[in-house]
Amino acid sequence: MFNLPFNSRNNKFFVSIYWNLFDSIVTQALLIIHNILLQKFIGTYFHGLFSITFSLFYLFIILLNFGLDYSLAPFIKEIVKDKQSLLHFIKYQIAPQIIFISIFSLIFSFIVIKYQNLLKIPFKDIINLNLIFTVALTFISESVKKTLRAFLQLALMTKTTALVESIGMYFYIATIWTSYIVNINITLEYCWLILLIISIFQVLILSYNLYKYYSKLQNNSNYISNYKYQELIKARTFNWILQMSAQLFNSNFFVPFCSLYLDLHKASYIKIYWSIAQWINSIINKNINVSLAISFANFKDKYFNIFKYLSYL
Repeated sequence: MFNLPFNSRNNKFFVSIYWNLFDSIVTQALLIIHNILLQKFIGTYFHGLFSITFSLFYLFIILLNFGLDYSLAPFIKEIVKDKQSLLHFIKYQIAPQIIFISIFSLIFSFIVIKYQNLLKIPFKDIINLNLIFTVALTFISESVKKTLRAFLQLALMTKTTALVESIGMYFYIATIWTSYIVNINITLEYCWLILLIISIFQVLILSYNLYKYYSKLQNNSNYISNYKYQELIKARTFNWILQMSAQLFNSNFFVPFCSLYLDLHKASYIKIYWSIAQWINSIINKNINVSLAISFANFKDKYFNIFKYLSYL
């Protein structure tokens, strides 16, 4: 009998599927409830305003990731084969990514501040220096968090990523509604500040778990070959093009796009409807696409056994 990679109920792969399911159901459900309540209590105009800013924010996070998160699966075994290989990956892939995102955030902030009066958007009057600075820092933090989460998922640490994401969402929503109950004015700047604080804590927790994972790797001088990194660059380019196309059918693009031709009230309802559809899509994506990526990253050398086993049957 051939050895299969999925032959135990306690296999980390199946545990990852469970926590992916938990993450997709809990996190997105909390987000839907939050959006419905937020629309009811602050009105469709301001909810539409919130929806547009957050949609554009996460759209740029995905686009400026340049396909890195979606390209890790085929290379994860080589990346984590020893401490030097992981450090090499951080030095030549993660660090340049963070530097580029930081520079982009600074340049974008400067442009918004300098040409604020020329912006043809309905909410330009509420834009101020504190808001721009907070959004820029949050952009950097959320970008780093996205890559850390993707890496740890492929390293079969999905329980950690799911709990960090779900608890972070819970604290964000709880903080917003607690503030509302005690009559704290909920402004766009206040919401971004809460998100920034929670995001920084999440990055610190994920970074600590990455360090623990790194400390368990063996210590030798074998680096990943340049050929592998050239292949990773090619994979990132290809996946980035695919992601750009996919975003045309995502709420992060569709909600701001519709707001150009509709008012903010209608944009608010579009966000609610799309959040429900995205919840279903998230369950499918995290439990099929992400799980397949995890299995490919960790068991690709054993897949041939599956085909041999099926032939044997």
